[in-house]
Amino acid sequence: MIRWFMAPLASLFLLIVAAPAAEPPRTLQETLAKELVADLAKSAREQGEAARGALLFFQPFLTCAKCHDGEHGTQLGPDLANVGREGTAEYLIESVLLPSKVVKKGYETVVITTTDGRTYTGLVVEEK
Repeated sequence: MIRWFMAPLASLFLLIVAAPAAEPPRTLQETLAKELVADLAKSAREQGEAARGALLFFQPFLTCAKCHDGEHGTQLGPDLANVGREGTAEYLIESVLLPSKVVKKGYETVVITTTDGRTYTGLVVEEK
């Protein structure tokens, strides 16, 4: 199933390809940080391609599906299938660019240090 949220992600990557060749190469983050989130969202709505976004979402080197695709493993990040009901395109784009800015309740990272000095990082699954 192709979900609408993948179109903004595909558009973000397509915006990089369209950057003028005369400028020195920049990272994806540097390029997108100079853009207004509202402008990126508008471009995504107008030019986004859900199928291309789906291809990017499932690329192993991007690791999106590793945390956000509960069908193929442990759900470490929020389910994005319903993101359209929960947030705007601007919210999704900002979450991709600055993933730690707003962490959805229940997905906060917890660091525990044992009395013998071992450290564990993870998500709280259950409290007793």
